Amino acid sequence: MSRLQFLVAVAAALVSSVPASAHFGLLFRPRTTTAYYYAVPVVEVCIPPVVWVPVDAPPRLFAQPLPAPATSGKEPPLADPGKKLPISSESRKAQSPTTGYFDSYAVAATGTAARGDGLCSVSFWNLSPVEMTLKIGEKRTTLPAGRNVTLDLERQFQWQIEGREVQKGQVAANDKGVEIVIRR
Repeated sequence: MSRLQFLVAVAAALVSSVPASAHFGLLFRPRTTTAYYYAVPVVEVCIPPVVWVPVDAPPRLFAQPLPAPATSGKEPPLADPGKKLPISSESRKAQSPTTGYFDSYAVAATGTAARGDGLCSVSFWNLSPVEMTLKIGEKRTTLPAGRNVTLDLERQFQWQIEGREVQKGQVAANDKGVEIVIRR
C-alpha cells in the first residue's frame, strides 16, 4: 500500500468518527438564548396566633332524652294474611276490574283540597294497538294508541268508545278521580 493511500484511509477514518454539523464545524457559532423572568412581589404577612379559650358553659341539648313508656302488658295481635282490609263500597266498585275490554281504577285523594267546581279528573288510557274515538255526551275526542287523555268531568258520567256500548262511570266521594284503561 502506498503512503498516499494510507494517509487517505486514516483521514477518512478520522472524518467519519467526528460528528458532522451543518457547517462542517467551520462556521459554528453558539446560539444565544434569552430568558425573561417576571418579578413577583413578596409581601410579608404577620398573622396573629389563634388562641382558644375554653368556655365553662354547659353544652346545649337540642332534644331531651325521655324514657320509653311502660308497656301495657299484652302485645297486639298479629295481622291475619288471609283477611282483607276494609274498603269502601264506592272505591271497591271503581277498583274491581270490569269484564270486557276496559278496567277502571280509583285515584286516591291527596292532601290537597277538593275542587270547588264539583269536577274531578278522569283519565282514559288507550293500551290497544289502534286509535279510537271517545264520546262523552256529544263531545268526541281522539284517543291515540298507547296514549292517554285526561278530562275534567262530573262525578257521574257516561262514556263510549265509538262502535261499542255506552258505559257509566262514577268517581267515589273520597277519591280524586278515576283512570279507565282500555286494553283491546
